[in-house]
Amino acid sequence: MTTNSSLPSEVHKEKQILFEIGNSERQLLALIHSKGPLHSDVQVLYHYIRSSYERTILNNHTQSELQDVEYSLWKLHYKHIDEFRKIIKKCSGNAENKKSGMLQDGVVQINNDNHINAFKSFLSEATEFYRTLIVKLRKHYGVPEEALFHKKGCVSTSFEPESMLRCQYICHRCLVCMGDLSRYKQQYENLYTQKQNWSVAATHYLEAIRIWPDSGNPQNQLAVLATYIGDDFLALYHCVRSLSVKEPFPDAWDNLILLLEKVR
Repeated sequence: MTTNSSLPSEVHKEKQILFEIGNSERQLLALIHSKGPLHSDVQVLYHYIRSSYERTILNNHTQSELQDVEYSLWKLHYKHIDEFRKIIKKCSGNAENKKSGMLQDGVVQINNDNHINAFKSFLSEATEFYRTLIVKLRKHYGVPEEALFHKKGCVSTSFEPESMLRCQYICHRCLVCMGDLSRYKQQYENLYTQKQNWSVAATHYLEAIRIWPDSGNPQNQLAVLATYIGDDFLALYHCVRSLSVKEPFPDAWDNLILLLEKVR
């Protein structure tokens, strides 16, 4: 009786926590726009919200609830990514438009390099956060690393099936995020030689597929990587794979059409 009667209060508590996180995110967005992503006030609030989402994910939820929270966590990171990109683009435009002397041009370039380095540091920290979250998830659900790669329906009886599926789903999502973060970071490596190495991002996407083969998301991301190296056939292959699974990735259809128009 006590357990059943406590359920409504627990649900209310969770909703209240998510409501408070939402309020904090609105404050964060205003701070980012007014003070920039590197300001100490922004960083304090960002880490607070990130920790709040992490605690929520590590509580027991249904898979659909975890999807919503995990997506909100990714959007938290993407707010920073988007803002860094805008700043870097603006500084790059200023550097190109400067005509009044080498000294001023140099100052602008130094500022832009600083922004790029700060962006890469943010991406590295976010990647480490997701890597650590995978470890915490495995510990929370009592799942050893090798068990993550078991096919659904072939899970050892020593694990509760629903818990295993929740763990596998969120870990696969973490790996997709890590792949994206690695991809974004690599876009700002070797800018003058254009010799980017996409192998780290590809490895994360491939591990995500191994853990959750029903998802079309990592296949779509591999298609994106294939376009970076000019391999349209490989991109087509991954787009088709992305659409041929139980959980097809919507953007893959648009990407497939663009590729077909390109090679037509």
